[in-house]
Amino acid sequence: MFKKLAYLTIFVGAIAAAAGVGCGDDSGNGTKDFATNNTDMPNNDMNVMKTYASATPHDVDTNTIGGTFGKGAAVSMTGLIVLAPPYGFSANSQKDCRYEVFAQDPACSTPPCGIILETAAIPNPNGTGMFCPYAKDTTTPLKTIWQGDKVDVKGVVDTFASTAMAPATGTVVQHSITIDELTQVSTKQTLPTPIAVVDEATSIFTPYSGSGWAMYEGTYIKLTPNGGGNFTSTLEVVSSGGKNCGGFNSNGGFSLAPGGANFSDSFNTFYVPDGGVVNCWPTNGTMFKSVSGIVDATFGGSILPAQESDFVYP
Repeated sequence: MFKKLAYLTIFVGAIAAAAGVGCGDDSGNGTKDFATNNTDMPNNDMNVMKTYASATPHDVDTNTIGGTFGKGAAVSMTGLIVLAPPYGFSANSQKDCRYEVFAQDPACSTPPCGIILETAAIPNPNGTGMFCPYAKDTTTPLKTIWQGDKVDVKGVVDTFASTAMAPATGTVVQHSITIDELTQVSTKQTLPTPIAVVDEATSIFTPYSGSGWAMYEGTYIKLTPNGGGNFTSTLEVVSSGGKNCGGFNSNGGFSLAPGGANFSDSFNTFYVPDGGVVNCWPTNGTMFKSVSGIVDATFGGSILPAQESDFVYP
């Protein structure tokens, strides 16, 4: 299952440059239900009662049972770089909207180095079950945040576990910070250099069972094939919904051989643009020397390329 993120794009040639961001999910696969999440704390006077422990994304991502930075811990992080534009999704049985961004510690050299910063739920202004508005059209802390911003954050640690259904096996856990306070320190910063990762014969980024989701959670990586050479792409086929790919439909997710690393249509229409008769990219058999992206630990895990330069051709 893939969470399709709303990220409007304008295509130039085979791939797009980003133009805007929002919350639509035309597949219905972007739903997370946080109805039982009691860690939310809006920006109000109650926040002054909290003592925020200084932490890094690595501290939270690698926290063990009984550790300082588990679910519910109040933490502060400084100098994080936002890796991609904010996106939204429905919550609480599609009654509410939440918004989130991936952010990384630029000083981190031992992954995992990144984490999701997430807003508290707001009632969906468009009504239950409808598309959420764009982040820029809300009053949430991510209203003015964009890729390349440097931010400081105070908030509460949360987790979201995805467990495979048979015959697949494994559980992947996403870590996030529910925002109490967010400060935009500066804009248009250089993104962290992607951490080089050579994939294995059976990819460490196989959904659910791959070890790479925990090892590189939230981190901007550059993936190259095991043994050198090039990757070859295969689009995911869906039985309903998706976009016309000329003989089959796809939700924009794809895998790369050798290995089988899983990639998602991270920012809606980035891979599957609207307006054409056949709306799919990369076409089956497209070759790449490397592909960079953000390691997303939701719904079994996927890597999310966020810009044109993430795809390096032979």
